[in-house]
Amino acid sequence: MKNAARCLHAFGAHNSVKVYPGATQPLLRSARYDPEIHGVGGLGGVEGLPSADDEAVRARMPSEAATVRALEGMATAIRETWKDGTGSKVTLVSSGPMTNVALFSCVYPELIPAIGMSAFHILRPSCKHHH
Repeated sequence: MKNAARCLHAFGAHNSVKVYPGATQPLLRSARYDPEIHGVGGLGGVEGLPSADDEAVRARMPSEAATVRALEGMATAIRETWKDGTGSKVTLVSSGPMTNVALFSCVYPELIPAIGMSAFHILRPSCKHHH
């Protein structure tokens, strides 16, 4: 969550774009982390991003983030932007496992028409087999 907020700030995303904690586990199999590929901090050695403690970065993680999860945060933001078809469509960006996107499409199918564009970076299991 902190890395997403750091990237949003560094890329100049509008301040209204917030980050909320997502699913705590994958839908079908155990979580896998590969620090060899993504680095210990999860961004694979990316440099120049603001600190997670930077005030502007922390502002992307609203205080209610402790109780508002990704699904509810996504639904609220989409409803507020879409306004039952009288507003604008949103762009959905997922830069990790697709668990939250899958859950969102099942829990809020009525909001799918509000998504105009999607950008996904799908993480796949490492090609390297560990014995």
